[in-house]
Amino acid sequence: MFLLFLEYKSLLNIHRILYIPSGIYSIRCIICNNEYVGQSGRDIQIRYKEHINQIRNCNPQSAYANHILQNRHEFGSAETTLRLLKQCNKGGRMNCWEYKYIQEFQRAGRLITEQQTYDFNPLLAITPNTKDAADRTSHTSTVQQQPH
Repeated sequence: MFLLFLEYKSLLNIHRILYIPSGIYSIRCIICNNEYVGQSGRDIQIRYKEHINQIRNCNPQSAYANHILQNRHEFGSAETTLRLLKQCNKGGRMNCWEYKYIQEFQRAGRLITEQQTYDFNPLLAITPNTKDAADRTSHTSTVQQQPH
């Protein structure tokens, strides 16, 4: 009976890893094409819905909701704007990955203004862009410089 419990618990973990993506994600603004980078230890679809509810209720608690409301931009569907950049578990590593992606998107001119920072980590500046940032299956093929 004890072995059955361990096997059942393992199956639950496998299900969570395979079917409930959590980690670093981006949401693209459909007007300016800049992106918000965030993290969630939960299903990113649920986190996306929370951002949209903040917009609909005029309660901008995230930089993405603030961007849409303050600039009078529009949001798109999760299928066209939401993308998992890096699947990972909640914790210190997730914070590091989020910071790295924020810095990458900012260097590429693709980060929403409300999330931009001038606190650059020189170690991240010398590392090449991660393969994950270049694998843009949802809405573009690479993180590219925007023309100025």
